[in-house]
Amino acid sequence: MNADGTLLRILLHGTSHYMIPLFQRTYSWEKSDWETLWYDVLETYHADADSRHFLGSIVSKSLPSTPEGVSRFLLIDGQQRLTTLTLLLAALRDTARPTDAKLANKLHELYLTNEYASGFDGYKVLPTQADRTAYFAVIDDSSANQPSTLVGRAYEYFCEQLTNPDQDGHQLDLKRLEQVLMGGFELVSITLGEQDNEYRIFESLNAKGAPLTQADLLRNYLFMHIPVADQDDIYRRVWLPLQASLGNRIDDFFRYELMSEGQFVREGDVYQEWKKFLDKFSLGELLKQLATFARDGEFYRRIVSPEYELNSDIAAGLQRLNRWGGQTMYPFLLNGYRWLERGELNATGFVAILRMIESFLVRRLFADVPTNALNRLFVRLAQQLPDGHDRVDGTLKALSDPGRRWPRDDRFRDSILRYLLYLDSRPEQRRMVLETIESDFSHKEPPTFAGASIEHVMPQAITHAWREALGMSAENTHRQLLHTLGNLTLSAYNSELGNEPFEKKRQRFATSNFELNKLIAAEQTWTGTQIEERGRSLAERAVRLWPGPIDVAPTAEPVD
Repeated sequence: MNADGTLLRILLHGTSHYMIPLFQRTYSWEKSDWETLWYDVLETYHADADSRHFLGSIVSKSLPSTPEGVSRFLLIDGQQRLTTLTLLLAALRDTARPTDAKLANKLHELYLTNEYASGFDGYKVLPTQADRTAYFAVIDDSSANQPSTLVGRAYEYFCEQLTNPDQDGHQLDLKRLEQVLMGGFELVSITLGEQDNEYRIFESLNAKGAPLTQADLLRNYLFMHIPVADQDDIYRRVWLPLQASLGNRIDDFFRYELMSEGQFVREGDVYQEWKKFLDKFSLGELLKQLATFARDGEFYRRIVSPEYELNSDIAAGLQRLNRWGGQTMYPFLLNGYRWLERGELNATGFVAILRMIESFLVRRLFADVPTNALNRLFVRLAQQLPDGHDRVDGTLKALSDPGRRWPRDDRFRDSILRYLLYLDSRPEQRRMVLETIESDFSHKEPPTFAGASIEHVMPQAITHAWREALGMSAENTHRQLLHTLGNLTLSAYNSELGNEPFEKKRQRFATSNFELNKLIAAEQTWTGTQIEERGRSLAERAVRLWPGPIDVAPTAEPVD
């Protein structure tokens, strides 16, 4: 490793070419960073002629030169600074062109491009793939036709600053500014030796900077083990589509992908756990693992965005689990898709498993079973299916183990009568329960739930009229039954009905399209007796809609 002081002019001299490796993040400097750099430029511009400003270090590793004599370097650290400086130089070039073509040509030919090199070697700096289109547009002077990106906005920012008067109201001397940039900015150029591990150094340099995501770190690790000649192709074919399809969910994917093998992983440990797993892999095995990531990434996209699932029944089941809040079972569902691909499970069986999981979650909610252990339960479930069973029967038997606390019918019925659904569930969960029950009635024209909200038949604010209607036990009835399923319904007239007496609500419910409301309208009074009777009736439907466990001998530890 060699370290030498240098100037920006020397760094970009000759036919140098700095390639930003794929393990670097994309260009991420924003306006506050550009402003800081521009402030330093102006400070140096207005200082004495021999004044210098230190910009930090540039860490690179020399690569074999091209037959055309281009000196290639892998840029390990400093890509944000060097990229921004070349964008500033491009802005200076374009600002100077109308009045000083010689200066513009000098900047373009000496500091931005390698004039006689071909392809990517023709650029002094080669960004990561995601930034190349915007960066090339700036360097090739076609930025006006490009969509807005951080690269494009940085260029535009510097163009604006270069045309503004300075603090004294004078226009900047562009030749003087070029001299300041190329001769007044010092850097330390650190060049790694052949035996230096660039990725270890990159990790160390970035340990105290803006944190990389877990997916960033994993990508970096993988591509540092892939030959440079193959990186672009593999990145374009495998990693970029995966990243594009998952977007900001990619960190979660790598966590659930690892957990699908039966190991619980904390969010901040994803990279380290993958690293331990992959350290023993050969290059061929790493490439196979990348292919597995691409396949399972598509599975994960369907899980979190069911609109990408072509089977409508599977998509509907996934949509319901996501609506309920079913992220805890994502590791298990990844295994389900693998079974589906390998022919160990068909679409009908997968739908049955999705319904089974929904029933497991719904029943546990009403029975008030704690959810804190669901992560670990679904992480290990695929590895704990009993031998000698197909995937559907095996899942049913595993979930039915008493230790996993899937409430049986009697407990489910009793829980529905007393569980404070409106208070102790998420809004989408209670809506989903009521919509599912409503949809269970034999509608010739299925109802639409748009615009409907949850209505308390006995209102939350008890009025004098309601006290009289409820009788001597009014306060007790209100406290115990107000938020239970028996007193809840769906209505588009919530704001109109509010605290109105039952008779007025009854009249409105009689004209409702919802069967839930028509049954309420058939009642003459609404007291604790009617609420409990309705609760029991709805409980019978719920028992059928969300079937319970089968009888199995206990083998699992209780899950709390």
